[in-house]
Amino acid sequence: MPVNTSELSPPSLLFSPVTLGKIELANRIVMAPLTRVRAGSSGIPGDLMVEYYRQRASVGMIITEGTYPDHASQGWVGAPGIATDEQAAGWQRVFEAVHAEGGRIVLQIMHAGRAAHPDVNGSRRILAPSAIAIDGKTFTEKGEQPFPVPEAMTTAEAQAALEDFVAAARRAIEAGADGVEIHGANGYLLHQFLSPAANQRTDEYGGSPQNRARFVVEVVTAVAKAVGAERVGLRISPEISLADVFETDRDDVLATYGTLVDQLRPLGLAYLSVLHPEPGGELVQELRQRFGGKLLVNSGFLGGADHPRGRDTADRGRSRRRRGRGPGSHRQPRPGRALAGRAPRERAAAGTVLRTWRRGLHRLPLPPVGPRTHGCAGPCCGPPLRMSSPPSLDRPPCSRSTAGQSSSRVFRLRLRAGSGLAPQRYRCRRHHHGHCQPWPPPSIRKQEHT
Repeated sequence: MPVNTSELSPPSLLFSPVTLGKIELANRIVMAPLTRVRAGSSGIPGDLMVEYYRQRASVGMIITEGTYPDHASQGWVGAPGIATDEQAAGWQRVFEAVHAEGGRIVLQIMHAGRAAHPDVNGSRRILAPSAIAIDGKTFTEKGEQPFPVPEAMTTAEAQAALEDFVAAARRAIEAGADGVEIHGANGYLLHQFLSPAANQRTDEYGGSPQNRARFVVEVVTAVAKAVGAERVGLRISPEISLADVFETDRDDVLATYGTLVDQLRPLGLAYLSVLHPEPGGELVQELRQRFGGKLLVNSGFLGGADHPRGRDTADRGRSRRRRGRGPGSHRQPRPGRALAGRAPRERAAAGTVLRTWRRGLHRLPLPPVGPRTHGCAGPCCGPPLRMSSPPSLDRPPCSRSTAGQSSSRVFRLRLRAGSGLAPQRYRCRRHHHGHCQPWPPPSIRKQEHT
């Protein structure tokens, strides 16, 4: 029996069923892509990935980590692929495990474009809309290396990449995925085509907003034709400038993404996923109206849930999605993204603390930090670590793999549930395999208590 959502309160609505195309969700909580770099050099999902996704099957729908459609498009060490039958067979085990728990799962297809590196993709060519390199470094098996200058795609090479997306989508559906998500966000290939900073072509794929949106429209249309539009979603991140994919002109952004969704509307896609710090703001809401279908929203890395306009929800049921990693995107995770699996009382307490943090009221006296209080509360380390003695280098290795990440330092809150202590600030060093350390350092902390 259909649910009358007008009679439900927001909390009840969040746990009510919803249908995205042909994908029926038991609730409106959608798990966003979380790159785990656990597929090894073969790119084949193994037992660890099967268990990882199986454990999370109670959400309405899982969107897998970014999965490369061909070997040249691999963006980081240990990423899974869907380029071969062996990789598809690995994903089939994942899909079966999730379905056995009553869950739904879609595979995100992601071409890294200029965010790839020869030391990651097996010395294959790096292709992008234009021959413009990312100003930065990426992690490889040989350590951090500068991003190379990519080769500008020819029209034939762009069409070949399109066919790779289509072939990957077919493999995913044949392996048992409930759908596929085309990754058009976070500085990867399709986002590079959309941005005037990364796309300086003079052919039919560059120049005007309509031309820059053309390749994305062609890719999504071709995939929808191959596997059915009702099983296809698209992820976009307008105005999210990652990996030198700058989108700073609001008028140009609206023209580009407006023409994109206008052309996608007749397809009847399962959903459009939008990453933006103001999901209730004018830009996202206009795109929502012009798209005319189901919308998944994510308030991103720095804005969102406590912004006055960020409280609006898509179809009155926000997908509280946890971000994964991409060039730059994995370097700024927001506090509180790992709360979904906690007990309701702990989630409520953590939410209060995080709201206090965002309002700038977090400057509380810091209690002394001992050897048993190392770690942080973010996805880098997971739950607070409890140790009987200080670890080496005075900080423990992260409990979750962060291999493949570039150096970044972010501030986090750590809620010590039931401890009776005030929240502590921690600085998370996510460099290579990542380590965490208390913040401020002991010398600074001593000064704050004097």
